[in-house]
Amino acid sequence: GLTLPFISYGGSSMLVTCFALGLLFAVDRQTKQRAMVSALPKKASRRTRA
Repeated sequence: GLTLPFISYGGSSMLVTCFALGLLFAVDRQTKQRAMVSALPKKASRRTRA
């Protein structure tokens, strides 16, 4: 039969699976934040000379 991912392998499998999911979510969140920052219009830097 098929094994159940969270039950058949015990607690260590659940811990590793949750860690992997957390890592994937963190990478996804960072990628979205970087895409939003790069999509913002950049201000032109103006230097005043005295």
